[in-house]
Amino acid sequence: MHRPNLIGLVLLVLVALPLCALAQSVEVKTGSGDTSVKAGSEGVSVKAGDTKVEIKDGKLSIVIGRSAKKVKLSESKPVVLDCKGNQDKTLRNLYIKAKIGDGIKVAGNCDLIIVDSYIEVTGFAIRASGNSDVVVKNSTIIGRQGAVYVGGNADVKVSGSRVEGKIVKTANGDFEIDDDEDE
Repeated sequence: MHRPNLIGLVLLVLVALPLCALAQSVEVKTGSGDTSVKAGSEGVSVKAGDTKVEIKDGKLSIVIGRSAKKVKLSESKPVVLDCKGNQDKTLRNLYIKAKIGDGIKVAGNCDLIIVDSYIEVTGFAIRASGNSDVVVKNSTIIGRQGAVYVGGNADVKVSGSRVEGKIVKTANGDFEIDDDEDE
């Protein structure tokens, strides 16, 4: 399955945004029809496969996936994954830069893998609790309050990634970092 590069999509949105000032509305589609850019007075929308990026009313949102439970990102809200039962999720190519709060909050029985992502926030980049297991690969996580908060019985493992900020462990929470990128 082809997965679009979110950073490329965001750049495409930023290029399309000035088109709003030039015309009432503009729509561009690729030959295969699975990628489109719409720009108009309402805002900008980029859709590539099962990923959609929108700027509307000054807010950026990114939707990944086609299921009823979509992951939405914005500059004002963290990504919150509260798993009911046992769930596995993989998030790739995320870009989260928030001026308020945490980046990703994981609770319940989530097994979450974060790959090729950039998270920079004023709170904790990753806040894991419950029985969650979080694996971070080839990513950058920066938190002013702290890079990772791990509590309850949660485990966070980081490899091949840049980590800036303190690590806070409470209860039975566990954190591991492996700088070896051969995994």
